[in-house]
Amino acid sequence: LLGRLRAPFLVEGHTVSVLASVGVARVGMFDRTPTVDDVLLHADLAMYVVKQRGGSEVLLHTAGLNLAEVDDVVLGRALAPALAHHEVTVSVQPIVDLSTGRLHTLEALARWAPGDRPVSPEVIVRVAETCNLVEPLFRLVLEQSCTQLARWTHLPGGADLELDPGGELVLELM
Repeated sequence: LLGRLRAPFLVEGHTVSVLASVGVARVGMFDRTPTVDDVLLHADLAMYVVKQRGGSEVLLHTAGLNLAEVDDVVLGRALAPALAHHEVTVSVQPIVDLSTGRLHTLEALARWAPGDRPVSPEVIVRVAETCNLVEPLFRLVLEQSCTQLARWTHLPGGADLELDPGGELVLELM
């Protein structure tokens, strides 16, 4: 299958080829009867692992696939609706200058707890990157951070919003 897809072919006079990442799930004769969702999840997980390895491969799902990878696939399916329904929130973490004890910055962190199971901001970002949801996540974090910043305009010296090129959102106290 992959060899046939890789073979160049012509489209409107241009030579093109296709690379594919394929995840396969199977149900054995003696396996418990899975739901359709179980089978699709296993195939999705195998495909996700192929993509992590660089793609252009076929992988059969096995019980040995990493649980963290399963979690990312499950979280990926839930993140888009969670963003749409504002289930992802922003909390602010203070960064204090230890030499002076003075509050220096407030870092905005995405928070999400599907099924009352908290997901770390690092995992939220990783899953958003994998599922092409960085833009809606960033928009939500920016919107909530700006709303919070507007509430803090009464602080002595005020507060500014700063975005670094890596996408980290930081609220600077002046």
